[in-house]
Amino acid sequence: SLSGRRVGAVAVSFLRIALASLILAGSHLIGCGSVWPGELPQRSLWLLVVSGALGAGVADMCFFRGLVLIGPRLGTLVLSQAPVLTSVLAYLTPLGEALSARAVVGIALTVGGVAWVVSERRGREAWRTPSASFGPGVGLCLAAAVLLAVSMVLAKMAMKPAGGVEVSAYSAALVRVVAGTCVIGVSLPVLGRTRATLRALRDGRTMGILLAGTIVGPVLGTWMSMTAVKYTQTGVASALIGTSPVMMIPLAYLAYGERPSGRTLVGTSAAVAGIAVLMLRGV
Repeated sequence: SLSGRRVGAVAVSFLRIALASLILAGSHLIGCGSVWPGELPQRSLWLLVVSGALGAGVADMCFFRGLVLIGPRLGTLVLSQAPVLTSVLAYLTPLGEALSARAVVGIALTVGGVAWVVSERRGREAWRTPSASFGPGVGLCLAAAVLLAVSMVLAKMAMKPAGGVEVSAYSAALVRVVAGTCVIGVSLPVLGRTRATLRALRDGRTMGILLAGTIVGPVLGTWMSMTAVKYTQTGVASALIGTSPVMMIPLAYLAYGERPSGRTLVGTSAAVAGIAVLMLRGV
């Protein structure tokens, strides 16, 4: 959010995902002997391309712009509904993933707990949001949630074994991130953000923040999320991935001395209880 206000949301989206593409390609070369997974079946490849274009491309731009308009608290609150949408889509699509009652309870607790935590508004954390920006900001974050749900389902379909070829989570992460990079890169001249992006490259502080965020987000985070999607139900994986706001609470305390409120502790407890339910055997 802070980087977006310094250099623009689109520039941040492009630079972080472009850096991630380079890092993932280099790691793929070291681990697999090639910078691109050319052995993927065509069906899996195109599903991953579309998944990345929607999830790592369009959704990323929508969410970052939404964050700039309405702030991280409201933006994350809207995006926290993505696991519910993912569960519904995973059931309605050819995946046919019917959740058990235990999984439904776990997802409800997790999503509800996260929503309760991020919906709290405290004075110094309040984002100054003009009334004219509220509707577009919420709409953009909601669009991002829908696109992320579609992206998750497509990625799961792509990684289902086909023709005896196993699609690794790391290869899936690389294809999705590269597809997202292409989408955002093409949008730069269309949105008139090419110069802003080039200026951002000369902003040392912003690039340092982006590099650190890229390694833990689009690189490690994307790889781990694809691993989760591959080996468990898509809605369950999405719910667990969506607990990042709760994970930020101890980091905020360590970094800024920000003590969690009673409401935050209740919401966190609910989210942790949901995680425990989802992690039980037989989900």
